[in-house]
Amino acid sequence: MKPKKGILTVGYVLVSKQLDANFLQLAGIITNVLTCALGILIYIWMYKRIQKKTEYPVSLTDTIKNDWSRKSEVFSSIGNSKLFFFSILAATVALAVVSNIIIFFVERRFGISTQINVITYIEYLVAPLIEEYIFRTMFFDYCEKNTINRFILLNVIIFSLAHLVPMPYVIILGIMLAYTYKKYNSLILNTIIHFLFNLLGMIIMLILNYD
Repeated sequence: MKPKKGILTVGYVLVSKQLDANFLQLAGIITNVLTCALGILIYIWMYKRIQKKTEYPVSLTDTIKNDWSRKSEVFSSIGNSKLFFFSILAATVALAVVSNIIIFFVERRFGISTQINVITYIEYLVAPLIEEYIFRTMFFDYCEKNTINRFILLNVIIFSLAHLVPMPYVIILGIMLAYTYKKYNSLILNTIIHFLFNLLGMIIMLILNYD
């Protein structure tokens, strides 16, 4: 009877571990979905509020077209401030690498597993354009029209809080993006930099989580 008990015990442990693993994976996916949904609701709410306050007349599509039409002006501005531009690019890369490595090791330390799935990809790759349109283009336009002081600080605070957990790297990214937009006034350029940060973060986390 003892061998049978041993076999049953081992079988029970294996099944339990598998159930726990499946449960944790499912819980991670559900958490990711809910977080993404909550983030979308916050963005929609903030978009409606800012649009109502600003009465911003230009759609996202028209904003992109208008921004593209002045690409020569943006390139010229970049050429006249190469040090600032390449410093922002270098800082973006460094921030993406350092922040994601720290997040990875902190999660490992506390036994947290990052769930990287289709929702994560969509959120990381699509969010930059929407965020830059709301938090930079619309927000800066409103502040300039209403002569609001310290609007960059306000922009960084709102941008950080919109990410639910205002981590230090989000605050730093918010500062860089706010100053970049103030200097070049370009939705496309800001989106590219923001997209670069998210893309690097995804690649780094995929590499670090690769078994």
